[in-house]
Amino acid sequence: MSPLLWCLVALAPFIVLSEQHPTNHASQTHVLKASGETHKTYIPSRFAPSTNKRGTTQPLNCTVRSQLDITWDPSVTIPKQVRDPVSLATKIWSCILGSTIPIRVFIGWAPLGSGWTLAHTSTSSWKARTGPLSRAWYPKPLYNKLLGADIDPTSYDCSLTLNSDWDSKFYYGLDGATPDDFLDLTTIVLHEMCHCFAFTGFAWVNDTMSEAYFLYNGYPAQFDRFIVDKFPKGDLVYRNYQDGSADLLKVYQGNNLGWQGVVARLYAPEEYSDGSSIYHFDEELYPPGNPNSLMTPQLGFAEAVHDPGPLCESVMVSMGWTTTPV
Repeated sequence: MSPLLWCLVALAPFIVLSEQHPTNHASQTHVLKASGETHKTYIPSRFAPSTNKRGTTQPLNCTVRSQLDITWDPSVTIPKQVRDPVSLATKIWSCILGSTIPIRVFIGWAPLGSGWTLAHTSTSSWKARTGPLSRAWYPKPLYNKLLGADIDPTSYDCSLTLNSDWDSKFYYGLDGATPDDFLDLTTIVLHEMCHCFAFTGFAWVNDTMSEAYFLYNGYPAQFDRFIVDKFPKGDLVYRNYQDGSADLLKVYQGNNLGWQGVVARLYAPEEYSDGSSIYHFDEELYPPGNPNSLMTPQLGFAEAVHDPGPLCESVMVSMGWTTTPV
C-alpha cells in the first residue's frame, strides 16, 4: 500500500464529508427595519461598567473568547464613521461567543431601495453527510465551531449590508444616547451579526401565499428544529407539519410560534413577512427597553440595545453555541 493510500485509510474515521447550502436562498436573507416610532431606551452591554449610563462611553470589561474578522467591501467607499459602531458590535460578540475558529464577516454599504430596511444579512449553511452534524443545516460559524475546523477557509461566513440610504439618520456614537430622529448603528450591526451566527433558517412561503416550507434537501436548519407551533409550549413544527403545506402556512401566520426549551415567542404576524417573520423575537412581547428586544424585527428612533439579552443567548446555547452568561 502506498504511503498516501495508507494515510487516507488511517484518517478515514476522522474525515467529515460536508455539503453546502446555496447562499442565495431567499429565506436566508434577514432584515432589520425601522419602526418609524421613537423610543428613547438604552440597554447597555453586560460588559459595560455599572456606572455606564446613557450618554457615557467606557471601555468594555470582558475577555475575548472568539476572533471576528471584518472585511470591508473594497468596491465602495464606506464612511469612516461606520467603523466605530462595527468595532463595538464586533467586540461585544467576540466576548460572548466561544469558538476557536475565526469568524469572517463581509460588510457592504449600498442603497437597498426597500423603504424602512436598515440592513440585511445573508449567510451560508452547512451539513455533514454522516455523524452528529448530519441532522440539520448549520450557519457556517456554528458549523465550524462544532466541527473544530473551518470547512471553507476561502469564503466569508456571512455578508452584512448596511443601507446607505439611511446614512444621514444613523447614529454613529457609542454611548446609547441616540437622538430622537436617529437610529443606533451599533444596535443594527449587533442585530445583523446575530443572524449570521444563529437566527437563520429555511422558512419561506410561496408567491401565492398558499403553502409554507422549511426543508432543504430533506433537512431543516438547526434553528428550525426548535420551533414549536404554540407559545409558550407546543409541538415541534419540523416533526409535525408537512413541508410545502397550507397547515404549515397557518402556523407561520398564527402569531403564536415559540421555541422548545426556552420560553421565547417568535415573530409570526398574520401576514407573513419575508426576511422578518420567524427569525426574530415577537415585537409586542419584547418591546423597546426590554432586555430581549435586540432580536425583534424593528428598531425605533432613539432606541439602543447593546446586548443580545438572556433569551437570545438561551436560543444560541440550544443550537450548540457556548456563551458568556448574562
